Amino acid sequence: MKSTELIRGHGSVITKEYMEDTKVFADVFNHMTYQGEKVNVCKGILGIEEKGRAEGRAEGVSAGIQREQKLTRSLLKDNRIEDLKRALDDPVFRQKLCEEYGID
Repeated sequence: MKSTELIRGHGSVITKEYMEDTKVFADVFNHMTYQGEKVNVCKGILGIEEKGRAEGRAEGVSAGIQREQKLTRSLLKDNRIEDLKRALDDPVFRQKLCEEYGID
């Protein structure tokens, strides 16, 4: 890192090189909050982090739903109704079935 610093606060340093990354700069700019004449870049970065966490949670939920749907379809196709019922309440058994069917 070069010693050219744009801001120092809360123990963090944002360097010129970091801000020159167009995507990072655009994201920070879009999440900045203005306080009078000053720009609070730290809040902008925190906004980006929270947006990333929210997107990650949404992707995880979607992946989990797809996984459960694949397992349900597979068990119904094979007429394994009792196993499907058991899988609803037994996560260890559900994982075993997913492995059996090759569902990630």
